Amino acid sequence: MKKRLLACLLTVAMLVSFIPRPALAADAGDVTYRDYDENSQTWNETATRAAGTYTLVSSGDATWGDDGHDGWYVLNADTQFGSRISVTGDVHLILKDGCTLTAYLGINVADDNSLTVYAQSNGTGALVASGRSGYGPAGIGGSRGGAGGKITINGGKVTATSDTGAGIGGGSGGAGGNITINGGTVTVTSESGGAGIGGGHGGDGGTISITGGNVKATSNHSGAGIGGGGDGDGGDGGTISITDGTVEATSNYGAGIGGGRTGDGGTISITGGNVKATSNHSGAGIGGGDGSIGGDGDGGDGGTISITDGTVEATSNYGAGIGGG
Repeated sequence: MKKRLLACLLTVAMLVSFIPRPALAADAGDVTYRDYDENSQTWNETATRAAGTYTLVSSGDATWGDDGHDGWYVLNADTQFGSRISVTGDVHLILKDGCTLTAYLGINVADDNSLTVYAQSNGTGALVASGRSGYGPAGIGGSRGGAGGKITINGGKVTATSDTGAGIGGGSGGAGGNITINGGTVTVTSESGGAGIGGGHGGDGGTISITGGNVKATSNHSGAGIGGGGDGDGGDGGTISITDGTVEATSNYGAGIGGGRTGDGGTISITGGNVKATSNHSGAGIGGGDGSIGGDGDGGDGGTISITDGTVEATSNYGAGIGGG
């Protein structure tokens, strides 16, 4: 009798094992990525995103949030988006080596929302985001008239462009928000009035911190390379801190680093890194923007500028290398 009962139990156990189980969402195995330790300022390999705790990036889902899978997303194949990606809550994006995410209308990260970008060990994962849609959003950041949220780049190849918004930061008329670059290769451009990194057209720079990586930020018209947006009531630079990395910031009419056209420089601190800041007109290399519009011809005040370490080159075609526009 006992043997028959044991045989029945074994049979039931085997049958249960063959019953299909619901698959974990986006179960694709453990993912290793490179995190950044702000305390020691060193890169660390981390493998904490276990299978089933993240969502694979899909072109069919342009709304990213932290309500499922802790807000973690993994790019594991080349993926293109024809609509603007919207970030809600605290979202983390891992760019797997060799994969490219192309967001043709950019990524909306506004207000109290945040996006953190990570790469893997080779750093070849890429993110390409464009806000050149004719209505002024940032490449990565706020929509037209809106400030950017919290944007952190820890690695990968990130390219962001906009027309009158910032490449990374505020949409046209919006402040930059809170932007941190800890590593990676970051190339950003605003075509007309926004900063490369910082405020959109006329918006203040917000809070910008660069602690590593290779950063190239350009405003092709009147925003700062890094800092405030330009034209009209030019945006002030905000609070800008550079402690390491290779940084090249270029503007026409705005400061290379600091205020947009007619904007003040804000608070600028450079304590390390290799920094090259250029204004191709009469904005300062580091400091205030050009004053050729705005009524009285006066440029922006240089603000508070502290340079204590690093290699710094600041030039302007017609204005001050460092100081007021």
